[in-house]
Amino acid sequence: MKPITINVSAPVYQQFKIYAKRRGRNVSELVREAMEQFLLSRIENRPSVKNFQPFNLKLRKGVSVFGEDLFEEMLEEQHD
Repeated sequence: MKPITINVSAPVYQQFKIYAKRRGRNVSELVREAMEQFLLSRIENRPSVKNFQPFNLKLRKGVSVFGEDLFEEMLEEQHD
């Protein structure tokens, strides 16, 4: 394991100490677990735009936030 040094406020550290003591663990275990959870949820499991699936908005003629030409082109592609 790689040792690191972090600075936290006294109240936050105190809460970690209390929580760790109640569960029979130490603060360093909790911090490692929190870092692993952050890694899994925010870094490794980050969705890629390449994995998003397109969906059909079922646009109706006359309802457009785009120019009319683009809207017509989109409707034509739907019927192909």
